[in-house]
Amino acid sequence: MTEKLKAKINIENIEFIVILILGAFYRFYKLGIYPGGMQRDEATVAMNSLNLFKNGTDFVGNLNPVYFADWGDGHSALYVWLTQIPLLLSGGKMSLFVSRLPQAIVAVVTLICVYLIGKETIGKKFGLFSMVILSMSPWHIMMARWGLDANLAPGFLMIGFLFLVKSVRRERNLILAALFYGLSLYSYACTWVVVPTVLLLTGVYYLVHKKIAFNKTVIIAIIVLFVTALPLMIFVLVNSGFLPDIRLPFISIVGMGGYRGSEVAGNFTEGAIENIKKAAYLLIHQSGAGEPWELILPWGFIYDLGRVLVVIGGVWLFIKGVLSFKKKPAEDGNSKRDFSWEVVFLIQIIAALITCVATYATIHRINVLYIPLIFAGAYGAYKISEAIKAKKEVISKIVDLVVMVSFITLSIFFWKDYTGPEYKTLCEAYWGVGMDECIDTAFKACEENNLKMITVEKAAQWPKFVLLTETLAPEFTSSAVYESYPIPWSFKHKDILIQTRIDYAAITKDSVYIIYFTDYDIFKDDFDLTKIYDWYVAVPKLSTTGEN
Repeated sequence: MTEKLKAKINIENIEFIVILILGAFYRFYKLGIYPGGMQRDEATVAMNSLNLFKNGTDFVGNLNPVYFADWGDGHSALYVWLTQIPLLLSGGKMSLFVSRLPQAIVAVVTLICVYLIGKETIGKKFGLFSMVILSMSPWHIMMARWGLDANLAPGFLMIGFLFLVKSVRRERNLILAALFYGLSLYSYACTWVVVPTVLLLTGVYYLVHKKIAFNKTVIIAIIVLFVTALPLMIFVLVNSGFLPDIRLPFISIVGMGGYRGSEVAGNFTEGAIENIKKAAYLLIHQSGAGEPWELILPWGFIYDLGRVLVVIGGVWLFIKGVLSFKKKPAEDGNSKRDFSWEVVFLIQIIAALITCVATYATIHRINVLYIPLIFAGAYGAYKISEAIKAKKEVISKIVDLVVMVSFITLSIFFWKDYTGPEYKTLCEAYWGVGMDECIDTAFKACEENNLKMITVEKAAQWPKFVLLTETLAPEFTSSAVYESYPIPWSFKHKDILIQTRIDYAAITKDSVYIIYFTDYDIFKDDFDLTKIYDWYVAVPKLSTTGEN
């Protein structure tokens, strides 16, 4: 036992544990505080998660939907279903921590998967490089702390990829690969391109090199993938006009208007060049796409060091992959082509790059590309280390340590900015920090002043106050008046009418208002104003006759 223990306690295992602990710290520490407030899409996911937990529906009453209602184009189902577990543990109480917990857990699992993928393919050192770059990546840390449905895609793709890699040693893992790749389809529409491309190209490559055989296991894996994806395929047919809405006692498959699949399918023929330019600009400059809270400069996705390694590793991967297709003499006198894990990683990159053609690039729309690029960066570090090792092993070990320490050091500086006042102020402005307190104050004011209406500034974003008031589907659907379905102009919570827009031409003293600080001068004369972060709760002043 002592000898076995000694064998396990080596420098690489210690490095793995240190990286994992630090990576988990960055993803879990004060998860419900950094960042503050709740982004609009995050609020929509949380709103549907709470409804599913309490009613088995989304917020507009669709029973167990394949796709959940939101602003009009719907959002993927996987995140909502995963959130049911922390909701169960919290007794059905939604909070920032509860809504973000699934993302943080999947993010840490992804770190382990990336390490195991690297270890199973090219070696333990490559796995460690992959893990440390991803663990310290600003992009991955930030997305792990944001409960957005789309951000599950990279993690579930990596779980599927891990089992796809492991299937070379044990064929049964193909079934698990099929399952997790199938589940990833429910995380974001961009996976609808990535999954078939990866499985088709990798499957053909495996078959050609006799890493798998077309047998019973492969057939079962195909069936598992098909059955897992079937509800989503029916959903696409419904939203393409080939089938009517389907509402069964156990599932709903309904039209979403501008559903997310159109983001992919519509852009293959329109705007492909513009999409490529946008993606290239985003990847080169690590800015300029998406929302201001998604990246912090100068850190970008993986720091300048990471970008350099991605270029080096990408070129090296490509050369090694291409050379592997060249026939070499075999012992039997015939020629053959070598199996190359580099080709398998190139397939991952190629499949993800297709999304850059198919959709207009923003930070999260092409998020399936970043981990394949991180593998390229890790490969660059690995090849540099191996080249030095051939001449001087001690120097190679020093270089390995310098690379890892450099990424950890950069992450410390990034974390300081991420938890610092500038980013905090940005999130307070965009993510509606203090909205929960505003709503509580407004309801108390209604009770104290015998008022029956609260009117909220549009910028507060209606999913937040549907969520924060816990207005569930039965109450919401029975009272909602729509601006354009499913965006409500107003709805009722208990006996209070909540309006989601302010008509500045008809401000009334029959309502309590929640306003942004820029509207202070409009309300200051006739309303008592209570400041809460960037917001004010405006309560009508009593007239001299004692009437509102």
